[in-house]
Amino acid sequence: MKAQWQQLQRKRAESGASVPDAPARPEKFAQRYTEILEDLKKDLESHSGPPDCIARMPSFSEALKRMESALLTKAKQRIASTYENKSG
Repeated sequence: MKAQWQQLQRKRAESGASVPDAPARPEKFAQRYTEILEDLKKDLESHSGPPDCIARMPSFSEALKRMESALLTKAKQRIASTYENKSG
């Protein structure tokens, strides 16, 4: 289903008159992207290092720990406010 949708979108884009070189653009992009990936495989610093989003991306376990910590903090605050309301 996804592949069919992509083909439909590609055909629609290629047949459009708003961008004269529309049929050639995906191939140009793929070639440039492949070259960049190959350069990065050879030398990570060849394009000024990895993108910041990759360098700063936390691992799944770190993200899960942060989320658990935030939820625990909120739960403690709610419990404390519930007891304050009942005793006050």
